[in-house]
Amino acid sequence: MKNKILFVFLFIVFYSFAFNVSAETYNLGLVTLKNGSKGEAVKELQRFLNTNLNMSLVIDGQLGPKTIMIIKKWQSDNGLVADGVIGTKTKIKINSIHGIVATKIPIKVSQNDECKNVTGYSCDEYKNGWKETFKKENNLSESEFNSYITITSVEFMPMGKNYELTIRYDIKKDWLLVNKIDSIFLGISPQLKPDQLPLERSVGTKGRNYGVSSVDIKSPLSFSSSDLAIEYFAGIYSQDVSKIKIFGKDFQYYWNVEKDSSNNAGQGGEPYLRLSGEINISQNKCFTGEISLINKKTVYREGPCFIN
Repeated sequence: MKNKILFVFLFIVFYSFAFNVSAETYNLGLVTLKNGSKGEAVKELQRFLNTNLNMSLVIDGQLGPKTIMIIKKWQSDNGLVADGVIGTKTKIKINSIHGIVATKIPIKVSQNDECKNVTGYSCDEYKNGWKETFKKENNLSESEFNSYITITSVEFMPMGKNYELTIRYDIKKDWLLVNKIDSIFLGISPQLKPDQLPLERSVGTKGRNYGVSSVDIKSPLSFSSSDLAIEYFAGIYSQDVSKIKIFGKDFQYYWNVEKDSSNNAGQGGEPYLRLSGEINISQNKCFTGEISLINKKTVYREGPCFIN
């Protein structure tokens, strides 16, 4: 076959996504991408996969089922709904890995405050409601919140008959910078007021990847730099430091840890790095892993990179 054959099954089983990191953003357009989509936005998605997942896709602008399988795994591992649909949240996440500030994706809204037109509450009121809930959940004073958190955007959009509130923000602690997204479904009408926003760790949001995040900001980091964290990881698994790359920074999603703590480094809310590297590229052997920046717990998996 002219196209290189991806060894999809093993790629998914061994959690082997993202073996290179790029400091570029990708113009994924405004249209939702899915199986069968074609065009320039799909080419950008293919470039992202080739650059960041060490794949070898032909840049032909055609989105097929094998690529959708990889996207689903990537979505699941990045706290998104694993539906294989490349919509707003997936596009934002693609452009926010490795500390890259997400490119703002325009949303069609009226000249007036769309939130208030629909709910009776302004977007600022929802933003402040999120802020107060976040502060209470994470035990932050106003000054601590302002020291660690920068809200970058507030978006309100219809999702079928439901309405979704999306808060994008940066968390900065010492050398660590994480781009976060909290998505909250407000219900039909909608029903939730600004002071009623749910927590991600609530039973009602279990496994749904939405709600106000629980993050451990106050605990001191166990490493004074990302380089030291990588050296620690490399020492445990006897890997070459120079071949290890960071392909993600985040705080552990609460329910992922409860579901399977053996596959997640650290407790719910702890900051961690996602790492990857090559073991023997000629034998198609790579690895992925995680390291908690607080309790130093690590997770390591070996698997294939890709097969020509």
